[in-house]
Amino acid sequence: QWIKKGFTYRTGPGETEMIINIRNNAPGGGGNDWAIDDIGVATCSPTLVMNPATPTVNVCYGDGQSLSAEVISYYDNFTHYIWERSLDNGVTWDLTSFTGVATPTNTGTEYAYTATGPSLIGDSTTHNNQYRLRVASSATNLADVDCSFRATRTIQVLVHNCLYVLKTKVLNFSGTLQHSSGVLNWVTSNEEPGVSYTIEKSVDGTKYRAIGSVNGKAANGFGSNYQFTDPVTLTAPTYYRILVTEHGKPQYTKLVLLSPVTVAFDVKNVLSPFDNQLSFDVLAPADGTAKVSILDNFGRVVKTFNQQVYQGLTPVKTSQHGAVANGVYVLKVEYGNALIIKRMVKVNK
Repeated sequence: QWIKKGFTYRTGPGETEMIINIRNNAPGGGGNDWAIDDIGVATCSPTLVMNPATPTVNVCYGDGQSLSAEVISYYDNFTHYIWERSLDNGVTWDLTSFTGVATPTNTGTEYAYTATGPSLIGDSTTHNNQYRLRVASSATNLADVDCSFRATRTIQVLVHNCLYVLKTKVLNFSGTLQHSSGVLNWVTSNEEPGVSYTIEKSVDGTKYRAIGSVNGKAANGFGSNYQFTDPVTLTAPTYYRILVTEHGKPQYTKLVLLSPVTVAFDVKNVLSPFDNQLSFDVLAPADGTAKVSILDNFGRVVKTFNQQVYQGLTPVKTSQHGAVANGVYVLKVEYGNALIIKRMVKVNK
């Protein structure tokens, strides 16, 4: 009778080999012989889950995008990581400055942590860039391709001109919270054959992932009403947007924020670096007016204006900054008795 046996062994620091002794302690005699067959040794390699989960990530020109990965392993030893970048479609890879040493958390059956990746702005310098993650148990092993593990899947950044003028128009995009679920509604007009609507969500307003897709159903040149329900119950403020794709050309709708709790005043998604146009989002617990000020590094006011904001999320855009000198600037947003200050960089492109 063949019986399969196995065990897990964790090597120590600097340990590169081991000797396995197998002994038969059974009493001698006829019928006590045994044989060993199919001896295998395998590495308990980590699982690297890339985020976004798709091989390519679409970024509008001027928008930001952050990458990350979940590192999951049987032991808590794969603590060192570094992101690599390729500019020639994966032929060669260079190290990035996004590296770190993490402390894995025991989930009950395994250890896991998030490896923070590059945060980039969509432009000609980031278009077609590919990224991957490499992990190891020490800094020395991380520098050795034979002693480290890299993700089998890469993330390729595709930058699009999302200012395409599509024939299909999304006239209204809104959402409501129903029984702790996000229900999204949108109305279209002048639909083109083959148009599709990809629903994306984010919990931080930066990293989005697709949660569903709806094909256009209106006749050519007509519009229709659509509804989509997020299958996951909301437990925190969540952002939604729709990627409209028409004949291969993409365009994003505005953002919709749904929250099961009261939204605190905040300023998110500040475009930095910015050129002629600066954009950001204001989160407000109720409708009101916010005072927006842009100051240079010496505290001098470059521009100030009042902005109507609404409960939830209000996108804000201010332009005609092309003549402003390059440098570090301060964005100051006042709402009620609260004040939020963000730093940003002005770069002429």
